[in-house]
Amino acid sequence: MFFIVFFDVYQGVREVSPSAPANARMPGATPRQLLRHVYLSSATSWVFSSLHTSAGLAFVGALAGVIGRRLMKWQPRQGETGRLQGWRENACRPRGSRQTRASR
Repeated sequence: MFFIVFFDVYQGVREVSPSAPANARMPGATPRQLLRHVYLSSATSWVFSSLHTSAGLAFVGALAGVIGRRLMKWQPRQGETGRLQGWRENACRPRGSRQTRASR
């Protein structure tokens, strides 16, 4: 998530119009004032848009992690493997040809 925000802020600073710092220097703006009023104000919209994207990706990543952990942790209970095997066999057959336990 860091890289999304970092590169978006970098792009926001790069997109500052060349005339904006020049216009701020004319009345005597210091480099610190240029940074605060010109460059950071230009990058602010980029920061919020990248945080919007990062929050969505972080949520999806957290959800995938939780689901993946539960799937890797899951193990069938005793006697459940036979039922699962029978379910797989029946699920692969056409509808009319399913066997019941009595016909086996």
